[in-house]
Amino acid sequence: MLAALLAACAPEAPLDDIPTLDATLTWAVDFDAEAEAAGRVDCSYSRVYEGELDLSSPWQCPDCDQMFRAEVGMPEPERACFAQISEAPPGPLEWLGLDADGTWYRAPENYALEVQGVATPDDDGLAVSYETDWKPLYDGAGEYRLTVTGQALPGMGPGDPWHGYFPAETYTCGWIDRDAPPYTGPWTLTEGARLPDGTFHDRCDEAVRLHDFAGRWLIIDISAMDCGPCQNAAFEAEDFLASLDVPVTQITLLAPTLEYPIRTTTSAELDAWVDAFDIEQPVLADRGWGYRMGVDHFQERFGYPTIIVVGPDLIVREAWVGFTGWDLVADVIDRG
Repeated sequence: MLAALLAACAPEAPLDDIPTLDATLTWAVDFDAEAEAAGRVDCSYSRVYEGELDLSSPWQCPDCDQMFRAEVGMPEPERACFAQISEAPPGPLEWLGLDADGTWYRAPENYALEVQGVATPDDDGLAVSYETDWKPLYDGAGEYRLTVTGQALPGMGPGDPWHGYFPAETYTCGWIDRDAPPYTGPWTLTEGARLPDGTFHDRCDEAVRLHDFAGRWLIIDISAMDCGPCQNAAFEAEDFLASLDVPVTQITLLAPTLEYPIRTTTSAELDAWVDAFDIEQPVLADRGWGYRMGVDHFQERFGYPTIIVVGPDLIVREAWVGFTGWDLVADVIDRG
């Protein structure tokens, strides 16, 4: 269903009726004897979700039939329970997913959704339930497990299924716009296969689509702001591009930090990067695409920068981790 929605959904936003999913889930926390001896006390906390269909980041859950971007609330008195198992406060956004078999998926903002349990139809909508294995506590003081129960209510309502990420008809920043046909997957990086599509905000605060650059060689540069080799690559990039005799666009997918590359890069951070290296090419705010593609393809070898060289036909020619100069890219382009 997600692929069909991606192919058929009209670009106008907001729409009158899109799928919604509201839910209230409760996490019961059980601690083992070691954790209890260290002062942990069994407890429970709840999350309240208000979700709308999300078509903007299908790489987060390729197996989902529907995916929802949800605002999340947690009652203040229950945060003390949550604090026993997490150093970080609860996040205000999460993604929820469902497949045709009733599998329930969930993840924090920009992370890949993972299977959590099942969502079974009942008189009140969907009954959600699952139980985790025993997990070590963040401070090493024993282990805990979670039992999750609750209700989810599917519905319909007005909203923007692209959440601001539908590409502009004409890019204010001046990028080429070829109005590429819809892309419905696969969402894995594979040499010799089509580049997975994605949309990301540029410094003009517009959504820019990777596949709109078809017809030119593409260099996808997955970088992080505090990565030294990434900075070296950016410093040398414009001179390298000027030396080529074929049309080439370098697209930097910029993560904010190596410590937390999943966070969506802000407009101010994009501006800082562009100004620091006098870049004329698109620099886009990554939001988990680069991390997801890189980790899936390279596993534990993934790092920053990662370079993906893509032909004018959008077929990935080669991809590698690290930067030792732009000559490797030139060799790939020369081979055609």
